[in-house]
Formats: sequence, C-alpha cells, structure tokens
Amino acid sequence: MAGSVLRGRVHRGPNPALLQQRLALMYAPSEVHLVNYGHHAIEIALMAFKRQRPERVEVIVPAYICPSVVQAVAACGLRVRSVDVQTDLNMAPADVRAALNADTLAVIAPHMYGCPARMGDIEALCDSAQVFLIDDAAQVVGIQQDGRLLGTFGDVGVISFAQSKTIVTGIRGSGGVLLVNRPALAAPLREACETLPASSGRLGAWVDFLWNHVG
Repeated sequence: MAGSVLRGRVHRGPNPALLQQRLALMYAPSEVHLVNYGHHAIEIALMAFKRQRPERVEVIVPAYICPSVVQAVAACGLRVRSVDVQTDLNMAPADVRAALNADTLAVIAPHMYGCPARMGDIEALCDSAQVFLIDDAAQVVGIQQDGRLLGTFGDVGVISFAQSKTIVTGIRGSGGVLLVNRPALAAPLREACETLPASSGRLGAWVDFLWNHVG
C-alpha cells in the first residue's frame, strides 16, 4: 500500500478504472462516476438539479445526518429543510410528504447504519411531486430493497468510502461514487464529472488513515 501511495498509483494507476468498471457492472444500468468525496457527488448532483429548476431552493434531509451532507447543501446555495427521523433513524415517507412544498428541489434519503429507508415509497412521492431524489447509499453498499440495489432509487445515488461506511478506504479524500439513475441526467452529470480537476496526492489522507485506524 505504501508503494502505491508514494508512486501515485492510488489516483493515477489502473485500479480506479477497474473499480469503475466493476461498479458499473454491479449497478447497471446506472452510470458510475468516481469522485474523491461522497459529499462532492451530492454537490455535483444538486448543482445539476438547481440548473434545471432554479426557482426551487430547499433540500429535504433527515434531522439526524452527517454534517457533510448539510454542508454540501449549503455549498450549493440551497436551504436545508430537516425532517424528523423514526426509531430506525431514517425519514418516514409520511414525514417526507408533509415537508414537500413548492420550494422543494430535492430530497436526500440516507440509510442510517445499514438500515434501509422505505425508498420505494419515497421515490413515488418525489416522482409525483416532480422533486429530485438522491439515494444516499453510503452505508448500505450491496443491500437490496424490493429487488433493487440501494443507490439506484431516484435520480442519483451516492456511495462513500470514508469512515463509518460499508467500505472504508480512509478518512478524507478516500473516495466516493455518483450513480446516475435517470438517463435524462446522464449527459449533464457526465460533463460535470469530466471537468473536475485531477486528484492530488494521497499522502496526507494515508497518514490520517493509519493514525485513526491502525495506530
């Protein structure tokens, strides 16, 4: 691992492309884009949504959520609308329905600590209200609901490889995935991902990982 980091193979070697190919097979027909943080995938998606519906300014998120999700919403110049969570720490479809209004641009629905939210119902609500849906599958990689992999519901899905996730590769800059589930969004999101700057060195992130997980 040390050799890969020092020679730059983490971000310039063949393995990122191999990872993308394998994820594309796993999540087909969704389109797969690799990013350096899961919350950057959220920002890319929200900015694309915002360009399509600039009059909408609110994003619904659960009241119990990682701060990086709230920060991603704010970074896009949007307003957070929090929804109470149930005993499983997820949003209930009825509470999402009650929070939807004319200002709602998107809903971000995570699955806390590996417990799936009721995505089929939430997806139906968002489709009916013409609201974008981000299926935040950072903590449920490989888990299915109603015969579908979590992350493939709604308009886009998000995976993160940071701490406390299903697959952990580090702490900061450890990688994430944007899954594009709607063909209508494929072109603009592909363009946004292709114009991202090249990733920088990973030495600092590797030291963080060793300090927090190995030391």
